[in-house]
Amino acid sequence: EFLIVLSIILLILLVIMGTSYQSSSQISKVVANSQTKAFLDSLENSADSVYGQGVNAKTKIYIVVPDNVKNITFSSKSLIIGFQNGERMGRNFNYNISGNLSGNGGYYVNIESKTNYVNISKV
Repeated sequence: EFLIVLSIILLILLVIMGTSYQSSSQISKVVANSQTKAFLDSLENSADSVYGQGVNAKTKIYIVVPDNVKNITFSSKSLIIGFQNGERMGRNFNYNISGNLSGNGGYYVNIESKTNYVNISKV
């Protein structure tokens, strides 16, 4: 009888632990996605602002690139974030955008309006 009770208790604990692990994994993914969205929103808002001000307008902002970001690619009118798990998230602009950002964590970036594009670069 003792072994049966012990087996049932262990089974219940395994189910609870499995559910907890799955929930924490989902929460981590939601947090990473919201951090990436905030990062993209910040870049987009600042780029829109300097583009609207005209050539040579510039600003400096502090961004936080989430740890799960593998690369950041600028392509014509798009900014694409590549994640370590192979997924991608991006943002399209109404103007050409270029730049060079690398590394995770927080750092300052310069955003400057040029003749036909906006340039984003790490300070």
